[in-house]
Amino acid sequence: MNKNQSLFLLIRSLSKSEKRYFKLFAAKSGSREAKQSIILFDAIEKQSSKRSRKIMQYDESLVYGKLVNTPLAKQFSAAKLYLYNMILKSLHLFHDNVAEKVKEQLHYIKILYDRNLHDQCFEIILKAKRIAKKYDLNELLLQLLDWEKITIHNVELQSGSLVEKTEKIIREEDLIIDRMARVRMYKNISFKFLSIPYKSDAFRRKETKELFKKLNRTDFFSDKEEGENFNEAFYRYKAYDFYYSRNEEHLNSYRYTKKIILLMESNPEQIHFSPIRYVGSLNNHMLNCRRLGKYNELRSGINIMRSFAGTLNESHSYIHTLVFQSTYVFELKLYIDNGEFDKALGVVNVINDIIKKYDKGISELYKLFFYFNFSLVYLGLGDFRTALYWNNMEFNNPATRLYDSHIRSLTILNLVVHYELQNFDLLSSIIRSLYRGAGFKQKFNEYEVRLLDLFHALVNLNLSSGNNKGITTLFSDTKRDLLMIRKKNPLVVSDPPDFDIVSWLNSKIENRSFAEIVKEKAGKIVS
Repeated sequence: MNKNQSLFLLIRSLSKSEKRYFKLFAAKSGSREAKQSIILFDAIEKQSSKRSRKIMQYDESLVYGKLVNTPLAKQFSAAKLYLYNMILKSLHLFHDNVAEKVKEQLHYIKILYDRNLHDQCFEIILKAKRIAKKYDLNELLLQLLDWEKITIHNVELQSGSLVEKTEKIIREEDLIIDRMARVRMYKNISFKFLSIPYKSDAFRRKETKELFKKLNRTDFFSDKEEGENFNEAFYRYKAYDFYYSRNEEHLNSYRYTKKIILLMESNPEQIHFSPIRYVGSLNNHMLNCRRLGKYNELRSGINIMRSFAGTLNESHSYIHTLVFQSTYVFELKLYIDNGEFDKALGVVNVINDIIKKYDKGISELYKLFFYFNFSLVYLGLGDFRTALYWNNMEFNNPATRLYDSHIRSLTILNLVVHYELQNFDLLSSIIRSLYRGAGFKQKFNEYEVRLLDLFHALVNLNLSSGNNKGITTLFSDTKRDLLMIRKKNPLVVSDPPDFDIVSWLNSKIENRSFAEIVKEKAGKIVS
């Protein structure tokens, strides 16, 4: 990333409360540099408040031009660095959490110990230990146990020998080290599973199977003394989830994402400690609910996530944005999967209104998800020109180029929309361009190539001759081939797919609307 953009993007990411806190924090400092940092902050913030659709747009020359006659201009680079670090310090204080409070207690312990106030030091150690245990802060707990070993020799003990108490601390320390080793093992296994791409043959390899066997050995995580603690259970469940989700075993993945949700909800202090982890876990579980067609549970998850976001204050603005993005994508998918395109249109309008008001907070990736589903909604409504508009919005978004699989899905949808609009000349041009592309067969999988062949054949067919029988045969043959490819290789397309192309083919074969076919498939037969 261009270094000139870093400060701009950091300021752009701040909520109103965070900006207000920064200015109070800087003003309280009272230094000349701090006062100048507020001036520089205001100059950059004016650009960030424009909410340009080009997320990376920032013209530093305009900022410098406004400050050229001030002392800031002489040390502009140093002033930017000072401001950047000061914002981070203010955010650190603004988002104070339990872990930071325990670290603060550790500092107090050192201060008291250096003054030989060992009784006071020991009291803080015991208090901080209770907090660290409650929130499973094992790294900090080890530091506290170190201080306890040092301090206990200088404290007048009411009961038990010094040897017994020292042995007890050492046993507690060993237990924590063992737990941390298991958590690290689960994390490492998870990351190895996560590093394997979706729809990969890597899960058939010997080393991946050995990792799963290692995960499956209960003796690695069974703790006979106290049982599994939160972090052990959480990261063990995550390891299973990553394995099954990467292997497209959605039912098994669902079972473990549900275990994670139940684990967190039975440990509410962990939700308070890391609300972003809870929201992320809910998001993963909702993804599995959609994959398995558990739409009632998906609706419940949407409501739970939105209700939870409503309990968070403005300092968690990034979570509010994530919840908006996630829940509205799922709500769109829910209606699209069930052929309820009229209801989906209402959601499209809500999303568009929110994006207009809060464009800067919406990630470019989620905009792609929104635009793709907007196009599907209008396809289902039979409004093909508006569907094409949202297709073009995606193609014109620079972020689209970062996601190969998304480009391929978008390309297929684009061909469908152009076919519906009878843009045969343009369709012919697009097909020729795709076939001429370098590494065409490597870029698209077997399933997608078969679809491209369909549109190539449709273009070459003399459509003006009214050969409807020939066209219907093309659709039928393509549907048969796609189902055979999916049966032979289930990983070739997501389940449920981003776009239900088979239902669209059925609509052409049976001369019925796409919406009617999708509704019927979902069990909602139109009378």
